[in-house]
Amino acid sequence: MFYTLCDYDSLNNIKCAIYYRQKSNDHWGAAVKLPEHINVESSTTTDPAIGYNEKVGKEILYFSSDRPGTKGKKDIWYSIIDENMHFSQPMNLSGINTIEDDIAPFYDIKKNTLYFSSDGYRGMGGF
Repeated sequence: MFYTLCDYDSLNNIKCAIYYRQKSNDHWGAAVKLPEHINVESSTTTDPAIGYNEKVGKEILYFSSDRPGTKGKKDIWYSIIDENMHFSQPMNLSGINTIEDDIAPFYDIKKNTLYFSSDGYRGMGGF
């Protein structure tokens, strides 16, 4: 299970990070914060979603972040997860991101489709 925990920094800005817990039998393991190359300390990292890439045969972690390298405010990023729960360096989905907030990714495995909310694509009203 992947999830986000948030807290306020010394300037009263909210900062979020992604964690995971593994389930074994009927018990959840300890919370594990994802590594620093996912949770950049000076940035917010949130909205984890798991997808699957058939080409590489691996799960993908999609998330939102305002880390360095974004096109705008928050962008959708992804990282490939290997069989040992190691995460590749995050890559920006620059082809879909805008100069506004692009957040809340959701990957529909059955449809092989990534959905997300954006404040940069105008249409049905904000996000």
